[in-house]
Amino acid sequence: MRGNIVAVTPSSSTTSPTYSPTIVSVATSTTTTPSTSQPTSEPSNTYPPGVVNAYLESHNSARAAHGAKPLTWSDELAAAAQSWANNCVFEHSGGSLGPYGENLAAGSGDYSADSGVEAWVNEASQYNSASPTPSHFTQVVWKGTSQLGCAVASCNLANFDSQFWPVKFHVCEYSSPGNVIGQFSVNVEA
Repeated sequence: MRGNIVAVTPSSSTTSPTYSPTIVSVATSTTTTPSTSQPTSEPSNTYPPGVVNAYLESHNSARAAHGAKPLTWSDELAAAAQSWANNCVFEHSGGSLGPYGENLAAGSGDYSADSGVEAWVNEASQYNSASPTPSHFTQVVWKGTSQLGCAVASCNLANFDSQFWPVKFHVCEYSSPGNVIGQFSVNVEA
């Protein structure tokens, strides 16, 4: 993990102030060779439609703005994401879940799927097509990625001050994975 971005703002309470941080991982996973295996894509019977739609809509809106086709939901990827989120360890799985791309985000309060994806997409301003580097943004808009599965767990993450517990820990898995070195020019439209 490279670090965290932390923004803490006081609430509008008239009693003693409480703080609501928004904390987002800036760690990314890099793939050196593309994967050819794909999880099955079927309508979700496991995850509530509102949760699935929040992740899909926020991803697909960003992808449309960057010339990438919409993602479809994969319960297999979502199950992998849930298994990692349930560990409540704020670090990447390192490929232990399968040949997937991965993004992580965490924050307290009402830190939603939309909030996490928005933080990843906001990294677009840092993308340099002349010298591309892997990021959350590049994984979200990677044209070669066709499937998405995400999950959230409520955790007491050691990386966060206990006054902000529980933290919502979002994990998204992608197939085929993005951030493949040497393939940015054909997969990322800035």
